[in-house]
Amino acid sequence: MNKLTKRTLLAAAALCVIGGILLAVGIGSGGLRFLASTNLTTMEPIASSSKLYEENKTKLDEFSSLNIDVAYLDLTVLPSEDDSCYLSYNVSGSIKENPLKYTISNGTLSIREDHSAASQFFVGVDYSFLAQVLTGRIVTDGPDPEYDSMTLYLPAGKQLNDAVISGGDGDISIRGLQADQFTLESSYGNLELSDTSARSASFSLGDGDADMDSVTLEQVDFDTSYGDVTVKNSSFGAVTLHAGDGDVTCENNTFTSNCEFTLAYGDAFFRLDDQQKAALSMEFQTDYGDITITESLPNGAFTQFEDEDAKRYEKTGTAEGGTLSVACDDGDITLK
Repeated sequence: MNKLTKRTLLAAAALCVIGGILLAVGIGSGGLRFLASTNLTTMEPIASSSKLYEENKTKLDEFSSLNIDVAYLDLTVLPSEDDSCYLSYNVSGSIKENPLKYTISNGTLSIREDHSAASQFFVGVDYSFLAQVLTGRIVTDGPDPEYDSMTLYLPAGKQLNDAVISGGDGDISIRGLQADQFTLESSYGNLELSDTSARSASFSLGDGDADMDSVTLEQVDFDTSYGDVTVKNSSFGAVTLHAGDGDVTCENNTFTSNCEFTLAYGDAFFRLDDQQKAALSMEFQTDYGDITITESLPNGAFTQFEDEDAKRYEKTGTAEGGTLSVACDDGDITLK
């Protein structure tokens, strides 16, 4: 062993010993407690950097339009027990400022969740993983999902001019909403919609399932990237639905105009009553999958085509202007 190698090894060994001594001193001085109680990214105590904001059921002034933009909250819309509107919420955020703000101006109720007060710009290395490694505790700046929720109460029968709802990383549950124009977007979260009506609607879901029951929409555009769509006991006029990766299930619904369902990866299932089966014209096509038609389908002119992979089914209905069109790139189509 030459002198340079020997000196290098001795220096490395000495540094290891010094590091061990410093580690022991740090632990003995309460270092583990510091890691468990401090955000190592901002170097602020966890308890002093966040706060739970609560508002009990509070009566709101009258409004005719609704605009909601939330980032992490679970949002619920329910019928109120009287003729007034109410709001309640629990949200965690920076101790500096309540992240949830709402105003009523020019007849519009605006609700916004903004966590920018807790954000800071810095250049450095995120050492927060050390807290998890050494203490088993995960430290995060994000809101606590246990508390982040908001509930809006609307009187039964209240008709809104416009309802615009934008959700981020939270579930949305709506019951009893009525609007002329209804627009809803959600990035990550499930959607539950019931007893809701709109003349025109637009829904866009990123990653989440959609369940709808007893919904009446005269016209709707629906776009979903990842997730299943289930619709029951509802009535639709014109429908345009694009599904990326997920199944579409429609049971006991009424379609009164042209309805177009396009699926990339997923199965389409429809259960219709005999009147709908007879009245609607149908155009089904799948590039990779099967088409299954119930034997109880009323008699009518139809054509069916199959090759090695693609299958197509067409039927002429008794009603004018009502066509149920379903196209799957990779998936089965079933009508019962």
